[in-house]
Amino acid sequence: MKRLVVVEASSGQLEDELRLALSHADVHMPPPMSHVRRMGGILPSQGEIVEHVLGLEEVH
Repeated sequence: MKRLVVVEASSGQLEDELRLALSHADVHMPPPMSHVRRMGGILPSQGEIVEHVLGLEEVH
């Protein structure tokens, strides 16, 4: 299954912008989205991102 993983250093603004852009591009059924977020301007680490993606594979 295809999935979008949004990695951002905020509380969801990038994910909101991505959903809006997909809507404007007439993509009305985008793949499921999940996210890796860190607050305070700190980027998620590579390890956090890999752990998240591997966790998604275990669920499916």
